[in-house]
Amino acid sequence: MSIPQSKPQHHELFAQRTKVQAGIAAFDFSGRTVDTSDVIALNYGLPDGEFFQIPELTEAATKALQVDAARVLQYGGGSGSKRILEYLAAQKTTSWNIATDPNDILMTSGSSQGIDLIARLFLNPGDEVWFEEPSYFGAIHIFALNGATERGFPMDEEGLLVDAVEQELKNRKATAQAMPKLFYVIPNFQNPTGLTMSFARRVKLAELAASYGFYIVEDDAYGELGFDEISIPSVKAIAPEHTLYLSTFSKTIAPGLRIGYIVAPRVIIQALQKVKAEGGTSGFVQEVLANFLESVDFSAHLKKVRTAYRLRRDAMVETLAAHFPKEVTWTNPSGGFFVWVTLPPYVDVAKLWEYAIEERVSFVGGAPFYVSEGSGAQQMRLSFSFYSPNVVHDGMVRLAKSLRNYLDDTPQVRPS
Repeated sequence: MSIPQSKPQHHELFAQRTKVQAGIAAFDFSGRTVDTSDVIALNYGLPDGEFFQIPELTEAATKALQVDAARVLQYGGGSGSKRILEYLAAQKTTSWNIATDPNDILMTSGSSQGIDLIARLFLNPGDEVWFEEPSYFGAIHIFALNGATERGFPMDEEGLLVDAVEQELKNRKATAQAMPKLFYVIPNFQNPTGLTMSFARRVKLAELAASYGFYIVEDDAYGELGFDEISIPSVKAIAPEHTLYLSTFSKTIAPGLRIGYIVAPRVIIQALQKVKAEGGTSGFVQEVLANFLESVDFSAHLKKVRTAYRLRRDAMVETLAAHFPKEVTWTNPSGGFFVWVTLPPYVDVAKLWEYAIEERVSFVGGAPFYVSEGSGAQQMRLSFSFYSPNVVHDGMVRLAKSLRNYLDDTPQVRPS
C-alpha cells in the first residue's frame, strides 16, 4: 500500500488564535540578527553573562546531586521547594513590605509561565486585559493567545495615566459595558520604556481595582535592579487582595535557570496549582537555587550588578545626547535594562533598521510593544544591559551614523 506523499498544510491546522499571532513582529524583528557575531545587538534584553556566578552555581548544583539526587531529579509537585518558598516569603515580608506566607507563593518556569497560568485561569475568550502602553510584547502575545481582548492606556514620565483609566471605567459603568478582568503593569523600570510608576498612581490604580473588581497583574522582573537607594512600595504591598505579583531570578542570577514565581491570595495560588499541569517546576533547579542563595552574599551581588548596569545606562544616554539630533528624545531610567527612544515623525523606524544593520547595530522597533494598531512607528527600544559601557557607546555611535545615512538618503522626509 502506498501512502500519498502530499505535503501537509500545517498552517491550516493551527488554532485560529495562533494564526493571528504566529507572525508577531516583535519576535521576527528582534531575532533577525542573533547569529550575526559582529553586530552590536542593542535589541538584546538580556543580562550580561559576566555576572552569572558560575563557580557558585556549579558548587550549588554539585551539592544538590550529592545530597539527594534521586529526589531532586524526580517529577516535582505542589507549589515549589519548601526552602525557596520560605526564602521568598521572608524576603518579600521584610524587604518589600509584602506580608507573605509560603502558601501564598507558586514557583513557575520563569515569569512568562506565570503570565500564561494567570491568563488560563482567569480568561474566557473575549475577556478584556488592559495594559499601560507601550508594554512588554511577550505579555501582549501571551494574553492574546489565551483569547483576550486587549486595550492600552498611555503613559508619561510618571508611568500609567491612571486618570484615563478611571474615566474609561466610569464610562463603562455608566453604559453597562464589560469591565476588564486583568490590568497588566510593570511599575518598576518598565519594559520597554524604563519608566517607573509614581507612588500616587500606584495607590490610585489599587483603588480602582478594588472599586471596579479587576485584578492587577504586577510584573516586577526588574524591581531589584534599581540604581538608586530610593524604592517605591509595590502595588502588591498597597493592595494585596487585588494584586497578582510576578517576579523572576532571570535578571538577577541567570535566565537559564527558568525560575520565577507568583505571589497571590491563597485561594488563587491553589487554583493556579490545578492549572499548572506540567509536572512541576524543576525540583533540581530549585534545589540549586536554594543552595546558591544560602552560600552567597546576594545583596553584595545585587549591588555589583546595579553599579555595572548604571554605568551602561550612563554610556547610552550620554551618547544619545552627544550624537543624536535635538529632535530625538529618550527616557533616562533609574533601573532595569532599557531606554525608550522617540524619533521625529519623519523617521520610519522600520526603514532605519535596514540602515542600522548596514552599520552592524540592531534595535527593536516600537510597534510590537503596542496594543493599539499603527503605534510605535517612530520609537525603538534600546537595551544597555548586555554589553560593557565601551561597547554600548560604540553601538550608539553606529546607530547615530545609521540615522544620518537614512536622513541623507531621504532628504525629502525632513522639514527644511
